[in-house]
Amino acid sequence: MNEQKFDESVGKLKKSVVLLKDILLAVENKVVDKKSIDELKECFKVIKKNCLLSLSYMLISLATTILNKYIISVLNFSTPFFLVVCQSFIICFLIYLLNILQVFKLRFTNLRKWIIPSSFLCVMIFSGSKSLQYLDISFYTLIKNSSIFIVAIVENVFFNRLINLYEGLSFILMIMASYYNIFSTDINGLLWISINVLSTTIYIVTLRHILTDHRGDLMESIFYPNFFSIFLIGILSLSFESLNSIDLSSKVVLFIIFSSICALLTALTTAQVLISLSSTTYSMLGAMNKILLGFTGFIFVGESINTRKIYSLSIGILSTVLYTYSQTNKKNSI
Repeated sequence: MNEQKFDESVGKLKKSVVLLKDILLAVENKVVDKKSIDELKECFKVIKKNCLLSLSYMLISLATTILNKYIISVLNFSTPFFLVVCQSFIICFLIYLLNILQVFKLRFTNLRKWIIPSSFLCVMIFSGSKSLQYLDISFYTLIKNSSIFIVAIVENVFFNRLINLYEGLSFILMIMASYYNIFSTDINGLLWISINVLSTTIYIVTLRHILTDHRGDLMESIFYPNFFSIFLIGILSLSFESLNSIDLSSKVVLFIIFSSICALLTALTTAQVLISLSSTTYSMLGAMNKILLGFTGFIFVGESINTRKIYSLSIGILSTVLYTYSQTNKKNSI
């Protein structure tokens, strides 16, 4: 369904170019077809909507990760489990408040179908927080990108689509980029990011399946996973973290609230991208977003810059460009 919607968007883009040429020719001949102008306007509306959605997803996701990294590393908030519980509680509270205000209607009858994606979202959130505790954002960026490619591979298997030469080369380059920086990385960070990549893949695939094939509700896709995480990750927090050492200064609380709002918006735009655009588009957006994230680590949280990191990021960028090129060729050949 997502691939069909993306094909329609590409078709409308090509059609808009042809219509624009016809309109320019008609203007020269002083004969303007009103129907053509209306069709062109409709095409540009779709393109504008998709571009704004894509840009929103990238910027909000970027802000969320930077805030989490800042809270954990700069503010020394040493209880990532408790941080996730706080964020999930705030997200559920905001959604339920909007439900009371009748901004939308939240149904409580579809609990069972959200168990699998909710469980893996909990694993993804916590492993992501632990990864940021051990890894630089730049290296986190490169490894995290592999989840984007794994999602594409899984979908290729399910839909019987072969991986072409350029895709294969992009995967190899991403592995090389990660390997080039691996020697300066904590083994605990590697373990947590590996768990994060696996859980991210399962979460995205199952969430997309529910939203598209089973017509899952958009706000339910945000509420239920965060509702589950309050209890699941709350148990882990009580079991493994010393809550007596929690620093809840006004500055920390303020940043937790900001990060929670960003996390809510990230979940919302993610679901919208999965519904409105293709999985390929989501993969490209995620890859580009992680590359931008790598550079923000140098700017916002004071990571050290060295030759090894610059080379690994450069190879990662090349991998992303190559993957994007391969997917563009696929769409153009349809």
